Amino acid sequence: MSIASRRALLALIAETERNGDAAALPFYATPAAEVSAFAARYDLDLSFLNLIMTFATGDVGFWRQVVEALPPGADGRIAAARWIEWLWTDAETGLRNRVGDAVLRASGDRVCDLQRRAAAGEDVARSDWRQVRIRLASRDGGDDVQAAAIEGLPRQPGTLAARLAQRPT
Repeated sequence: MSIASRRALLALIAETERNGDAAALPFYATPAAEVSAFAARYDLDLSFLNLIMTFATGDVGFWRQVVEALPPGADGRIAAARWIEWLWTDAETGLRNRVGDAVLRASGDRVCDLQRRAAAGEDVARSDWRQVRIRLASRDGGDDVQAAAIEGLPRQPGTLAARLAQRPT
């Protein structure tokens, strides 16, 4: 995200906070074409934007926290990969330890691996992503994973900022 795009997005967030109209920011029900246009307008990686939309659930303050935590000029794809990996593997709040189903756990590991590879610039085949989606869609327990994901959200802005600033290993 460029510095100018970051400033513009923070201005939109501030305006949204003043007006109390969270609809100015995309959320899970926003049509894909609008999400893509928003990502292009604000120079956001689509995977990073999808993470924000998923976890913000209409909370404009969360948007502010994430955008402020992203270092100027940071690669959103790398930030998304680090965020996903942290949400999945963190020793204290990671979702992996909360998921009892071995297939769901293996799928989560695979998602982290695919994100890491894509963030490093490797060309990951669409079929690899599709396989993980199919495997996840065929499993029960999605509500448990979603609940664990919400519990695993960072409670302190510094923690999120530190994770977003890390580079993939």
